Amino acid sequence: MIKERRHRKQIVELTTVVGVKIVESDEIQKEIITFYQSLMGTAMTNITAVNDLLMFAKRDPESVHMLQEKFNVFTAAFRLLANLSKSAMYFGGVSEYDVVLFTALVR
Repeated sequence: MIKERRHRKQIVELTTVVGVKIVESDEIQKEIITFYQSLMGTAMTNITAVNDLLMFAKRDPESVHMLQEKFNVFTAAFRLLANLSKSAMYFGGVSEYDVVLFTALVR
């Protein structure tokens, strides 16, 4: 059962943003990294696990809203949904008002 689930979670084929189909795992990994870099502008060079997703934003409504938009692009591209029972938001250095505001922005 575990092997069966693991096999279903693998990405065996990927279509790039320009419509090219990729089936080699190394090429798929490179394409995913390129896609993430285009969204987040990171210097990420390796994906060790894609089961967890950490996202960070500045403490202003525009940044939080932009983060939510990028997350929506990510979920649409990979046809994934967030498991809200396993999701959490953490805040540091913001007022209670901002916590309520930012939480409302991402729902």
